[in-house]
Amino acid sequence: MTPGRAAVVQMRATADVEENLRATEVQVAAAAADGAQAVFAPEAFTFIGPGRVRAGMLAPRPEGGPVHERCR
Repeated sequence: MTPGRAAVVQMRATADVEENLRATEVQVAAAAADGAQAVFAPEAFTFIGPGRVRAGMLAPRPEGGPVHERCR
């Protein structure tokens, strides 16, 4: 087995989904530039805030969600 390099994103998610995704992208890019082959983000990194409806809108979907769109 070939050894690999992994990284963990450390952040505090807020109710601003776009800002959370931008912050994550910056950290993922930095980790990749440092040689990471896999990067792990915290659970619920896209949204932490009030509103069950909003949180439900961000539930994982096979296609079309904000994270999926960013990964294209």
